[in-house]
Amino acid sequence: KHMWKDPINTIAEADARKKEIMPWLIGSLAVAVIFCVLGSLVLDFLMIFAFVGIIGTIIFAFMLFIIKKAKEKFKALTCNECNTMAEIKTAEDYAKYVSYIIKENPAKYDGISHPASNNGVVSKIEAKGSASVEVQISLTCPKCGKVKELKYYITPFKCAAVQEKVHVSGVELVKIKLENAVKAVIADYNDVEKRKQIPYSIHSVKNPNYENRTKAQIGTSYIPRYNDVRINYRKDPEEMVEQFFLKNQLDGKIVEVGGAKK
Repeated sequence: KHMWKDPINTIAEADARKKEIMPWLIGSLAVAVIFCVLGSLVLDFLMIFAFVGIIGTIIFAFMLFIIKKAKEKFKALTCNECNTMAEIKTAEDYAKYVSYIIKENPAKYDGISHPASNNGVVSKIEAKGSASVEVQISLTCPKCGKVKELKYYITPFKCAAVQEKVHVSGVELVKIKLENAVKAVIADYNDVEKRKQIPYSIHSVKNPNYENRTKAQIGTSYIPRYNDVRINYRKDPEEMVEQFFLKNQLDGKIVEVGGAKK
């Protein structure tokens, strides 16, 4: 519980948490391998313990991934001149020390996919679309006043049209229908005025169900729809940048672009 719940605020804390997790990851992996072998050779019911080991391995590997992302952020926030990490905790600090320019790319159609048919039926056909944004950030060190240039690559929009259990005879027609539906939503997203009609996903503070975002969501009923297309993710880029600094959210990739300057 401590390893999952307690926040990480510095590179040192991230390294310490990694040391805590590694034995658990190795132990889970060992349990998975040992009981998988024993289950296949001796008793089938031992596979239950192998499954527990696999779940543990997935969980602890995911935690290591989060730590890696956190370290990337802490490194980006650390001044190259005085080696102090900027702690932006209030809206006033955010307005004072952070400025940015958003470079939007048009939303695009990402294609369509489906598995092979089984007994003449395709289990699911899915067409997807997304939008990417590059944010140029200037971060002023609160201690020494040097400015660090960063780039934050984010994906503020993802949508998908899905149809399940499609007979092979209707696959091509369904693919055309789903592709057209996604492309129509993409066209509206790329229109500044029409974009306002597209609902925000639960990840955004502008979604009325935002407070329940950390709770387990059953099915797809919580996913908003626009013209029968699922809006799997939608946040404003401005919100994503603000939450990166004030809410410790890691929604994209942050990289440094050049050294400090006056």
